[in-house]
Amino acid sequence: MEVIGLNEEKIKSISKVKNEDDWVLDYRLKSYEIFNNLELPSFGPTYEIDFDNIIYYKDNSDGIKANWNEINSNVKDELDNLGVIESERHLDGIGVQYESEVIYHNMIKEL
Repeated sequence: MEVIGLNEEKIKSISKVKNEDDWVLDYRLKSYEIFNNLELPSFGPTYEIDFDNIIYYKDNSDGIKANWNEINSNVKDELDNLGVIESERHLDGIGVQYESEVIYHNMIKEL
């Protein structure tokens, strides 16, 4: 499952897939409401972010590979583009690091 853009229904579907408790869903929905009422900062450079074109959730249906040689070359290339040093690429939790850095990297591309 991949969620591009965000709305209440998508938040509910993410929460359902993750099998979260109701209080977590309520927290997510309240946070989304607050986010929608925020304005972009007025200081610094002017930029436009297309929030409807951001991947907010992607499951791990491909699975995290245990062997570096089995990892897709696109992932390896992206790690190079992100500047992840080689020693960090082989540590546990690289999937979370990769996913969060890709989301950040994609947001920066929009600037």
